[in-house]
Amino acid sequence: ADKRRAAAADAEAYRRDTALPSLAKIMTKNEITENELDAATQTQYENLKNGEITEPDAIIAAEKLITEKISQQGASKKLNHLLTQAKKALKSGQKAQIETALKELVALTIADNVYWQQAYEAQPETNSLLSQLRNYSGQNNTKSPTPGFFRPQVLVLLFLVLALLGLNQEKRGLEIKKHRQSNQKNFLFSDNSLGKWYATRYFSREEEDGGLTFSVEVEI
Repeated sequence: ADKRRAAAADAEAYRRDTALPSLAKIMTKNEITENELDAATQTQYENLKNGEITEPDAIIAAEKLITEKISQQGASKKLNHLLTQAKKALKSGQKAQIETALKELVALTIADNVYWQQAYEAQPETNSLLSQLRNYSGQNNTKSPTPGFFRPQVLVLLFLVLALLGLNQEKRGLEIKKHRQSNQKNFLFSDNSLGKWYATRYFSREEEDGGLTFSVEVEI
């Protein structure tokens, strides 16, 4: 209603000062140039810019149609760009790129923008790429558990060390402190009753056949 009143009051002023600046802003927002519009829309835009459309209702109708075309073209361009980025991310296998592509593509599909929704619904490839991005992202987020201290190899070696030393932990108040240094495990034994220290080191190496080779050094 406001547009109609303004155009009716002064059609030329409305065309020059309102309609054309508004269309220029919409093209900038959608990252669209005039040359990217379809031929029919380009012709109508040129006619509006050149003042060949003079009637108030015709100016408003042309402005509305051109606005819709710019918005539609902008949405399609944005979606195509995101699909291209998604394909590149999947090809690269880089987690950060995949997560970014997924986030941006999902944002477009759920946005409250009628033109983006139209572009999404018109492009069947979108859902396929979304599934691939989600699957790849989910696989990369699955982490293997970190081996703990109580894994079989460590427990077996600890038992052997204690057996070799002939120490009774319950009777002699044995304190065990474990220190890690690269692939070498150091155990310090403190005998509180005698005030003596025993320093024991063992080295382990996993063989190709899955077996475990180890050696123990004892200092008393």
